[in-house]
Amino acid sequence: MKCPHCLTDFHDSEILFHIDKDPEGVWALGTCRCSACENLIIRLACGRVFNSSTGVLHDESLSYLIRPKIAGRPPVPPEVPKDYAEDYKESCLVLADSSKASAALSRRCLQHLLRGEATVKPQDLFNEIQEVINRGTLPSHIAEGLDAIRNIGNFAAHPIKSQSTGDIVPVEPGEAEWNLDVLESLFDFYFVAPAKTKARKDALNKKLKDAGNLRLNNARRLHPSHRRKRFADSKDIQRALQPRLKPGRFEALLNSADLFLLPGNIKRVTVAVEKFAAQTLLCVFGSIHHGDEHRLRRSAARN
Repeated sequence: MKCPHCLTDFHDSEILFHIDKDPEGVWALGTCRCSACENLIIRLACGRVFNSSTGVLHDESLSYLIRPKIAGRPPVPPEVPKDYAEDYKESCLVLADSSKASAALSRRCLQHLLRGEATVKPQDLFNEIQEVINRGTLPSHIAEGLDAIRNIGNFAAHPIKSQSTGDIVPVEPGEAEWNLDVLESLFDFYFVAPAKTKARKDALNKKLKDAGNLRLNNARRLHPSHRRKRFADSKDIQRALQPRLKPGRFEALLNSADLFLLPGNIKRVTVAVEKFAAQTLLCVFGSIHHGDEHRLRRSAARN
C-alpha cells in the first residue's frame, strides 16, 4: 500500500481490533506503520462479520481514514508560497468529509492565485479565468483544465461560485477533485518549473564560471608576453632563425609572435612556437632545413 503520510509504497500487515456492532455492521479499528517514515496509519472500518481468531473483517462496506487526516493527494511542493499552500492543504484535508467545503477552499485559492500571479483584474472568478485564457500565456492543457472548472462547477446555474468563491454551495460530482488538479498544474507552472529552470541555469553558470576561471588562469600563464619571453629564450629557435636574418629582424619577428599567440588561439598555444618559426622560415627563405625542423619540434615540445 501507499503511505498517506509520505506517499511511499510499503508492505505492512494491518492489525484489526474489534470494537462493536450496530445496525450498519461490525466495526473494527485497523492500524499499521509505514516502514519508510515510521508514522502510524489508523482507519475505522465496518463490515459484515469480524473473525476474532484470524483478525479479519469480512465484506467491508465502509472505511474512514482517521490518521493522517488527508485526502491522499501529493504534498504541496516547497516552492509554493505559504498563503497558497495553506488553502490548498485545507482543501485536501476536508475533501473526504465535505466536498462542498473543499471546493469552496480550492475556488478561493484559485482566485487568490490568479490575482496574485497572473495579475488579473479583480472581478468574479468566471471572468478572471476568461482573462487568463485570452492572454494565451498558459500551456494548452492547463488552459483547458482551467476552463473546465467553470463547466464542471456549472457556474451558469450557480453564479455564487463565481461571485463569492468562498461560500459553501452544492457541488457537482468530481468538482472538488478537479479544482485541486488544476491548482496543482498552476503551482507547477508558476512556481515549480521556474524554480527548477533557475536551479539548472545556476548550476550551468557555475560550471561556466569555473571553466572561465580556468581559462583565465591558462590565458595568464600562456599570455603572449610570457610565451614571447620563452620564445626569445629558446636557443634552438634562435640558432635556426638568427643566422639567416638581418640585425633587428629577429626582434621584429618576436613582436609578430605576439599576434599569433593571442588568447583566442589558446587551444593551439602548445604548438604555436613551432608553427610560427616554421612559417617564418618558409615565408622568408621558401624552405626549412631538416635539422632546423627537428630542433623546432623538440623546442616546441619542451615549451
